[in-house]
This record gives sequence, structure tokens and C-alpha cells, in this order.
Amino acid sequence: MPSEHPRQSVFQSLLDPHAAMTVSIRVQLSPSVVDTQYVAVTPRAARLFGYQDPAELEGQFTSLVHYLDDLQRTRLRSTARVLGLAEALEHYETRIVHRSGEVKRVFKQVEQRQIDDLMVWIVSYESVDMRRPFQPPPLPATIPEEALHLFFGWACVAEVEALVHTH
Repeated sequence: MPSEHPRQSVFQSLLDPHAAMTVSIRVQLSPSVVDTQYVAVTPRAARLFGYQDPAELEGQFTSLVHYLDDLQRTRLRSTARVLGLAEALEHYETRIVHRSGEVKRVFKQVEQRQIDDLMVWIVSYESVDMRRPFQPPPLPATIPEEALHLFFGWACVAEVEALVHTH
């Protein structure tokens, strides 16, 4: 489901076409459900996630292609960035879910910025030395729960899907 966002050319301009990169935006689906959605993807990033064409990944919710525990940690880190408790640019290890269902480890360099009324994440992906143990980023010491819910609601699409499948 390709994204038809009016700022598509702006998002594409944020990418290095030779790198594995994505651009995603915050999407509020309901008062309680907030996710992020890919709006621009390079061919290398699409292949990393198991897709032949970037258009196959564009429009997807990021929570559905990230390991859920890591995504929840990432949401806390994003809230810390908004509150000025963490740098706007961070580099850390996380896990993604390949189209085949395989969980893959990657390093992400994340730049979070505001473009007009949108919260935007520009992400570069790198390979991980699999001989090293998994090293997720540290959790912020304190994040006000109200701030987390303001920016990221009470759940993302993957959490809602998990809840539906358990009932």
C-alpha cells in the first residue's frame, strides 16, 4: 500500500538513495492508538526488510515490522527526545522483522525532527556483528507516563493486533 503523502518529495529528499534508509511519520489512528508509518524507503532498506520494491514497505506501520519489545523501548526513547532528555540523533541496536518472519538485528541511526506539523524519523540501517550479544539502548531513567501517552497513545497497531489474536 504505497503512501500518497502530499510531502512525498520532501521525504524522498531526506534519503541517501544508496543507503538503507527510511522516513516515517507519527500517525494518530484514534485517541488511544498511535503508530508511525513509512512514507519513504530506499531500495536497500526495502530489501533489508524482505521486500523487492520500496513501495511494498511504504505505507506500512513500523510497529508491524519491528520486534515489539524493541519498539516499546524505541517509543520511550522517542518520548525522551521530544522532552529534550535524549539527543535528537541516536545510534543503537534493535531488531526488525523480515517479511519471512525472521527476526534480524540491525543498528539504527535515528534522527527525530519536526517538519511543519509532523514528527518525522529519518533512519539509517547498518549490519550488526552477530558474534556480539544483543545490546539494546538503555531505557531513559524517567519518562512521565502522561508524555508517553500524549505522543504515542496507549497502544500501537502491533499491540492492538496482538490483543485481537489473544482473544
